[in-house]
Amino acid sequence: MKRFALLAAAFLFPLAALAGPAPYHATLVKPIATSRGLIIGGTMWHCTGSSCQTTSQPEGVGTIPACHSLALQVGPISAYGTKAHPFDVRSLAKCNAH
Repeated sequence: MKRFALLAAAFLFPLAALAGPAPYHATLVKPIATSRGLIIGGTMWHCTGSSCQTTSQPEGVGTIPACHSLALQVGPISAYGTKAHPFDVRSLAKCNAH
């Protein structure tokens, strides 16, 4: 049984690494009326209600300019980033500056 568990782990851990980086999330101050997909700076986003999530993750999606570009399309953002790397209050203020 131990051998099976070790063998299964050897196959599963590399597959987890192939899953790619965590998606970015944005929480909108005001919900959008209809769900929509957006392409902003080469990043694909899907937005529904007060939430947007990346469906692709090219370089630069975790930057203030990327957040700002999204805010220009969907309105002010109250949270942005990944679970491991959320924007702080200062970064969000810069993101929402118009």
